[in-house]
Amino acid sequence: MSFQFKKLLLVVAYWPLADWMYVIWSGIHVPLWAERGPVATYPNDPVKDGFPWLDSLAALITFHSTLAVISKRAISGSERTRS
Repeated sequence: MSFQFKKLLLVVAYWPLADWMYVIWSGIHVPLWAERGPVATYPNDPVKDGFPWLDSLAALITFHSTLAVISKRAISGSERTRS
């Protein structure tokens, strides 16, 4: 679920499976309450033309659609994780 309050974009997400982790866009998504430890980050920008800072609706849609989950077993040594 995503919300926009003027220039503040918030996404609320829940994934119940403990062996999965969130994938965030570094510099765009900032985990405020990552209760289950590390999150993975995209190795490259997930959107071809970058984040649409100047288009409010496109920004909200992009912010929402680029949050993902991935199985911890699928993570190899090349993906970055952070706590």
